[in-house]
Amino acid sequence: PSVVREAVAAGTPVIASDIGGLPEQVQPGKTGWLFPPGDAPELREAMLASNVDQGGSATLGAGARKFVEENHSLERYLERLVGVYKEVQRRCAA
Repeated sequence: PSVVREAVAAGTPVIASDIGGLPEQVQPGKTGWLFPPGDAPELREAMLASNVDQGGSATLGAGARKFVEENHSLERYLERLVGVYKEVQRRCAA
């Protein structure tokens, strides 16, 4: 997943298998393409789409970068971290 996050952060759309945490990072039509694990024809279609549709790839690349800025920025990380600490504090006080 780190490689996917780095690619998306660089504005590169990603082709990934629809498994584990990858669907959280690769959103079809927004940040890249997903295909079912082991489905070679679907992987082929995603690869062809990424190669043929250069305009679409550029749009997905911009969407990928925006996704990272909105969901994985330092500010967003700190918001989530502070939220975790507040929840722990609330539970300890209860």
